[in-house]
Amino acid sequence: MAREIQERGYRFGRDVMRYAVGCEPSSVIGRDLLRQLFRAATSVGANLQEAHAGVTRHDFVHKIGLARKEAFEARHWLRLRRDMCPSDEALHPLQREADELCRILTAIILSAKRNDSRPAPQ
Repeated sequence: MAREIQERGYRFGRDVMRYAVGCEPSSVIGRDLLRQLFRAATSVGANLQEAHAGVTRHDFVHKIGLARKEAFEARHWLRLRRDMCPSDEALHPLQREADELCRILTAIILSAKRNDSRPAPQ
């Protein structure tokens, strides 16, 4: 796996963490939403690190799948946060990066599965 995607996963979690620390949610719902966003976003990078350390191809694909799932979840929480705070410009780059991570991780999984389905050379 390219080091770049690991780094992007790390930076995404870091940037969401910085965003969440700077927020002062005025309600329990806002705090819970930020907590869920924080957990999903930081899990993307953690799962990408685990994928890099995967022993088998199956383990690699599984961990990339978990990272993808967390990226989609983070995207969901970012969308809800945007709906709560439509004037919050800091959300736009986070949403853009979540979208890109979802696309990249989906492509990695599809590529890995395509490669697994090819017949072995004789």
